[in-house]
Amino acid sequence: MNNTEILYDHYKETVDITKNMENKRNKAFVIIIIHISVLLLMSYRPESLCNTIKDYLMGQWEIGFYFSMNIIQTIIMLSLLYCVVRYYQFNIHIEKAYPYIHKLEERLSKLINEKIERESNNYLKQYPKTQDLVYYTYKYIFPFLFIFALIYRFIFNNTWDNPMVKIAELFITTILIVINVVYTIDMYNQGKNN
Repeated sequence: MNNTEILYDHYKETVDITKNMENKRNKAFVIIIIHISVLLLMSYRPESLCNTIKDYLMGQWEIGFYFSMNIIQTIIMLSLLYCVVRYYQFNIHIEKAYPYIHKLEERLSKLINEKIERESNNYLKQYPKTQDLVYYTYKYIFPFLFIFALIYRFIFNNTWDNPMVKIAELFITTILIVINVVYTIDMYNQGKNN
């Protein structure tokens, strides 16, 4: 195997890994939206949603469960924190991968004296406005809407029975907001540098 073949295999593998990350990112996004929706519904109609969750768990395992609303909310918040961290890891990987893929295409193009532009210039030509909207939604709009939903939920959630649970949720909410702000600033700065 010569260097060109090795580089081309590396290029194909890098593109495949990046596409896989995009799929994982998209799934994580949907999971986050579901988490946020459930948490907002819990703030609005806690008893009915809590009963629905209990009924679902009882139907799945045929065992009686007793969960307080606080336990369910805390578990969902911790799960949300995990999903958000993974979501941003996927996004950061994707953002870092494309400039690298573009460089690989340039190197390959020089080696074989043919243009390889599948993921760079060819893809960016006549880039649809819808794709721009989706891109900016993932990168900037979603983090701000997410912060708004977190703050709204924390302010209007009156379901805490235990002050320690409220403190724990405040801590998780603060971490989520900080992650969102840092991510958005990093993405903005990265966009300025490209």
